[in-house]
Amino acid sequence: MFLTYPAHFYKLKNKDMYFISFPDLGATQGNSIEDSIEMAQDYLGTYLQEYYEKGIEMPVSSGIDGLEINENIEFAEEYDFEKSFTSLVGLDIAEYTKLAKKQTVRRNVSIPMYLNEYAKREKINVSRLITSLLEEKFEEI
Repeated sequence: MFLTYPAHFYKLKNKDMYFISFPDLGATQGNSIEDSIEMAQDYLGTYLQEYYEKGIEMPVSSGIDGLEINENIEFAEEYDFEKSFTSLVGLDIAEYTKLAKKQTVRRNVSIPMYLNEYAKREKINVSRLITSLLEEKFEEI
């Protein structure tokens, strides 16, 4: 599920830093333009991950049409508005969640005895098999 939200990238005067404001969500910052884009995507993923995991409807994106850099914001004197810009920031929330939650957890499962014996005899890694099947289901979402 690919999502996009508009963000204002405010360039700080005399520094290669940006303050990033999402009109629909909140704010973050970055140390360079590259870092700022990465931080904006990470902020977006972190913010939306809980909505995704719990099946809650995502916040509505206001879109980018008509959005302009606001020169009357707090700390306006610190920003270089000629080098500031508005852009859509997007990410695949399913992929972000998969990468962010890659660590494994221990979970006990109950299976019929004959399947357990079969798995032992055939040297089937049950954890790997379950993980693979669950990943396939996850991709269907």
